[in-house]
Amino acid sequence: MEGLPQDAPGLWRLSVASGSSPHYPGRSFAQFMAAYSQGAGVYLACDDTEANVKLFRPVRSGQGVRLGMAHIGDWPAGVRTLEYQVLLSSFEGDWYDAAELYRGWALQQEWATPLTARTDVPEWLLDSPPHITIRLQGYVDDGVAPPIEAFLPYEKCIPLLEAVAHRVEAPLVAVLMSWERGGPWVYPDCFPPIGGDESMARFAAMARERGWHVGSFCNGTRWVTRHLFNGYEGDAYFVENEGERSVSLQADGSLWPESWDQGWRPSYVQCMDNDMTRRIATEFVERLVGWGMESIQFFDQNCNAATFPCFARDHGHPRIPGKWMARAMRRMMREFRQVDARAGEAGVIHSTEMPCNETCLPLFQQSDVRVSPPTSGLADFVPVYQYLYHECAILHGMMSFGPEPVSMAVRSAWNLVLGEITGGVLTGDGTLLNRDTINWAEWEPKVGSDEDSLEMMRTVTALRRGPARPFLVYGRMQRPADVQGIEVRRWERPGRKHEVPAVAHSAWTDPEGRHGVVLANWTNEPQTVRLSDPRLPLGATITAVGRETSRTPLARDTGQVTVPALGCVLVA
Repeated sequence: MEGLPQDAPGLWRLSVASGSSPHYPGRSFAQFMAAYSQGAGVYLACDDTEANVKLFRPVRSGQGVRLGMAHIGDWPAGVRTLEYQVLLSSFEGDWYDAAELYRGWALQQEWATPLTARTDVPEWLLDSPPHITIRLQGYVDDGVAPPIEAFLPYEKCIPLLEAVAHRVEAPLVAVLMSWERGGPWVYPDCFPPIGGDESMARFAAMARERGWHVGSFCNGTRWVTRHLFNGYEGDAYFVENEGERSVSLQADGSLWPESWDQGWRPSYVQCMDNDMTRRIATEFVERLVGWGMESIQFFDQNCNAATFPCFARDHGHPRIPGKWMARAMRRMMREFRQVDARAGEAGVIHSTEMPCNETCLPLFQQSDVRVSPPTSGLADFVPVYQYLYHECAILHGMMSFGPEPVSMAVRSAWNLVLGEITGGVLTGDGTLLNRDTINWAEWEPKVGSDEDSLEMMRTVTALRRGPARPFLVYGRMQRPADVQGIEVRRWERPGRKHEVPAVAHSAWTDPEGRHGVVLANWTNEPQTVRLSDPRLPLGATITAVGRETSRTPLARDTGQVTVPALGCVLVA
């Protein structure tokens, strides 16, 4: 409760102060909230299927917590009758029980097509290639951003990636970032890329010859006017290109500046229902696809596939936020798909930063969902999205958190059990960044073991691509099994105390209704635990992937399971 904001009128408005994407459908990816304690709680939800704009917030109110929602879109000049129901009930249990109430409804809606029925997700993505990101300018966002000579021209990255692919025994997705002419994430004044178009295209061709795939994270519908760490000044470009015509307007008619980036890369958010916004975005994606990229995360700053609000009177949409925002996103994605088709690229996928909101699930094939293992990253991380919608889209955790000096091994373990493709950040000597960060850090001093990082990536990828594929690619998350005897590793680093279970675990059902339990051991020693799960059938088998792969029967009397060092197990 201490971390919640005090209830106040400003929390229930769409404004610069509240940010550009706190609404549903946006950073609120689903329409329910729950508060519980000591086995019982309160559940609040909407059953809206038409993408009506809302705000959901838990706030402090008096001595308690208020679960609040604001119905803020499409208000007429008078009384409004809500097009959907607001549902309130009590429940017994914890967040799994609350999420199960919502999932029972949500998976029946049109947006919830399972991967087994989707025809727009290519086999190469279903095959779970590890995602390796390469940052081409600078080492961190809040620092100087010179081009990194170890990666330029782009062809220099190929042997570094070959070594990773050989070690993890899998094809890769190479995700090139911060290549923009004006500096990292400067949009739309971003072409030609540093290193040049020809080198970028050659790199993509060389990668695809090896059975890999190439992509990029981008900057979404945001017009960047400066980059404070490399001297880029884009005000003249903004004026010369009449950028303000594309910018979302606040309720008072002024331009809508992004609230969080003013100390680094000041920008304005753009209205997606504006012709100019769509034209610039479509031409941008056309350039990337033309290079040979097949994994496009254009909506990297429209977090959760949010359409930014706009109060303009002359953009062609109603002058207040509303359902037009969802329609604008659908139109934009249709135009992106037309770009793919014109290029003859049937295998291009589009992704979002953070979990894709439920109404947009049919539009995107993948989401970048960054996990937080215990005592690393976000203290309040809960895998609600994985529980709700894992079976409907591919998730990857390339930029997840993990504690030093074992960040890569830990994050790969948690990526596996939460149903996500693993990955990491490449450094100039070909090793992976093993730092406790959600994205970037200085390369030096190096910490931990690159060999352990790669071995953990190899084993979790082998299990996900192999025997656990029905569960971890296509499956539905369930309440965890009872796993006893898990050792907790404890250590301290400057400013951090870590307590991380040696074994991460989760439970799943596959599309045929079979039950399975997945366990991952990020330590250098085998870990033996006791598994109790009445949902497992008689004759369940332990498939263990470590230095070698083995299959043994699960002893029902002891439930003993040994997870190999830097390895993982499926019990099914």
